Amino acid sequence: MKRGDIVSNITGERISYLRCECNLTREELCKIIGVSKRTIVAYEQGTRDPSVKTLRALVEYFNVSADYILGYTNKPLRLDAIRKEEKSYILLPKTIQESKAKYNSINDYVNYIASKHGDK
Repeated sequence: MKRGDIVSNITGERISYLRCECNLTREELCKIIGVSKRTIVAYEQGTRDPSVKTLRALVEYFNVSADYILGYTNKPLRLDAIRKEEKSYILLPKTIQESKAKYNSINDYVNYIASKHGDK
């Protein structure tokens, strides 16, 4: 069995698992992601891999990472959790700047008090 076959089998198993977890029939899933029932069957049997467009639709609908669907990780990372984490990294520089500004303000105040009282 080639690496591609293994990935296809894992991908198919993951799609089938996610579909069943959401109590969806193949007919329902094919309407949701815009492919035929035959295509869903091929994905689940590992004889066909989803296109990038279809993979994206699966990721969005099931709220999991593409890495999970493709079998590169066994943790079904939720997209909303990933997006929340990404936002915290985006906000991090702002938080650092705010902390630096607060530190500078406090430091300036301490220096001001020290200059008023001198070295007694």
